[in-house]
Amino acid sequence: MSRRRSYIAWPALAMPLFLGSCEKSPVAPVKPDGARRDTLPRFAQVDYPLSWSTDGNLAAFRRCVPSSYGGPGLYVIPRFGGKPLYVLPANIFWPKEVRFSPDGTRVAGVWNFSLFIADLRTGRVDWPYYTANGVGGVDWSPDGNTLLLSRRFYLPEQPEDSAGVHLFDVRTGRDEVFLSRGRHVYGGDPRWSPDGDSFAVVEYTDGAARVAIYGLRDSSLKIVWPGTRADDFENLQWVRPALFGHLKLAVRKYVGERQGSYLMDPDGSRLERLPYSIFFSALSPTRPELLTLGWSGADSLGVVGVDWVSEDRVLWGRRLTAWRPPQ
Repeated sequence: MSRRRSYIAWPALAMPLFLGSCEKSPVAPVKPDGARRDTLPRFAQVDYPLSWSTDGNLAAFRRCVPSSYGGPGLYVIPRFGGKPLYVLPANIFWPKEVRFSPDGTRVAGVWNFSLFIADLRTGRVDWPYYTANGVGGVDWSPDGNTLLLSRRFYLPEQPEDSAGVHLFDVRTGRDEVFLSRGRHVYGGDPRWSPDGDSFAVVEYTDGAARVAIYGLRDSSLKIVWPGTRADDFENLQWVRPALFGHLKLAVRKYVGERQGSYLMDPDGSRLERLPYSIFFSALSPTRPELLTLGWSGADSLGVVGVDWVSEDRVLWGRRLTAWRPPQ
């Protein structure tokens, strides 16, 4: 993995800006005179939901302001609430793409385009993978031995293997590019299938975005949603049978016509619009629950909520986190 000056400079310069974002934002709980603030402006967004564990019993979220939980950070909280576990520092932008290992003991994610792996039992955080091309997306293999990574940047003078989807063995540190019959795959939101035989990805090819599934054994390609040059997608996720009866994919289309959140059969045979948004949301792998943006009571702060959903509506919701001033 080569280090080219144009890519080393950009993350290094960006980090101080990102680290300072919360402290300089209007929701930071510090007054201009330096005194602590015990309230936040109404409708301030303090939490961003990220993901569920594979058993649906833990949820990860990003809190970008100090609170009674502790400093701004990535936290993990039980499904029914309680005291969150602090994992590592966070701000309004980072970390992203936080994914639980299959056994729920580790999380992997992206902080300022760098991969981290945090052990929830010991508190240890490792940064095992550096690339000047930046990490854009990450997901665990079902056996917990390999990470599926999408590299974020690419320059024409670089080897083509420097970008695209890669497979990173967390035991040995070996990294290899994924090729589909000799062709590189460029995209975001790489998501390993529950059976481990394939992965879904928001792929960019010939100037257009599409949702595709690639076989890991035979390098086969299945186009689920063709897309056009006027389309783009985000928040791709597998939806297991516990929710809608059989395995599906969910995605949010945020550019082009027919914007909204959708369910898709993996073979591309059926596409249906969801009546609720999966923007900053994650569908539970084990229950009809949606980890989503929520609002606290009288102060109307943006925190994490859990909605109980069906295929056609939100049935009810509850607040999972709350904001109180630092102790």
